[in-house]
Amino acid sequence: MKNMLSILGSTAFKNDIRAKFSGLVNRQEVPESKILALDAERVITSVCAHYKISREQLFLSKRGTENLPRDIAIYLVRLFCCKTLPSVGKDFGIINYSTVSSAVQRVKLRYERDKYLLKEIENIKKKIVKSQKRT
Repeated sequence: MKNMLSILGSTAFKNDIRAKFSGLVNRQEVPESKILALDAERVITSVCAHYKISREQLFLSKRGTENLPRDIAIYLVRLFCCKTLPSVGKDFGIINYSTVSSAVQRVKLRYERDKYLLKEIENIKKKIVKSQKRT
């Protein structure tokens, strides 16, 4: 309310303005993209369906072993869900957010070079967007 001291007008007008806008003082803006963002579950389900694997197989992580569907799911969750690296990590049971960043970068690099992977990811994206339109 301290910023509202510079309202010009009659006392009744000032009180009316203060009443209308007093509830907005501590409200944070939420970007429209976050409101419209998909939930991670829909992305994970779409990736599992595309690769015909279970959630357990998707979440499987072994040091030194590539799990491309997992990396793609991480990449797509980051892309579609407007989540931070730590929150994406939490969705996948990853403690260190740099692991999420590495997975995203790996997919981006392969995505640019591998036309087959490009088509696969585009197909998964289409399925995700199509499933969003139905709900």
